Amino acid sequence: MTQYDDGVKKVSETEVQQDVMHTIVSGDTLWDLGNTFGVSVQELMEWNQLTSDLIFVNQELIVKKAPVAPPVVVPVENVSAAATDTKKVEDTNTNLTGFQQKQNGTLAFDETTSDLNQGSVKEEYQVAEGDSLYTISKKFNVSPLEIKHWNDMKHNLLFIGQTLTIHTV
Repeated sequence: MTQYDDGVKKVSETEVQQDVMHTIVSGDTLWDLGNTFGVSVQELMEWNQLTSDLIFVNQELIVKKAPVAPPVVVPVENVSAAATDTKKVEDTNTNLTGFQQKQNGTLAFDETTSDLNQGSVKEEYQVAEGDSLYTISKKFNVSPLEIKHWNDMKHNLLFIGQTLTIHTV
């Protein structure tokens, strides 16, 4: 059998689909991006934690979310099997960092689960030209939401030379 069945490509379990990112260029608007990628302005704002439609050149935005795997539904008569499957998911999550669990949607940001409580080191980072919360978060393996939380930021706006506090493990 080929990888194509009934005209649908089978995605292997090791092939992970990721969010589609777009770097803002002069003239871009959320409305244009929404039309281009088939999403609403509201979705773009939600995915990128935007509080207004103000965007900046070189800012990186999520313009298409990776599909989320549907939940596994187990018939009631197989409750013991479901408990075993749940344990497997929990075991898998323990191998992931808090950031990876948040990215997978299996862990919400919560100070009680934050790496801050696990002996993290506080670093200061100076924002450079072309930086965004997303690019900075990738450098330090933290989430953009954590950076905003640690720096009491209410929006995604960064300024060149701005000093950010980053907590690393």
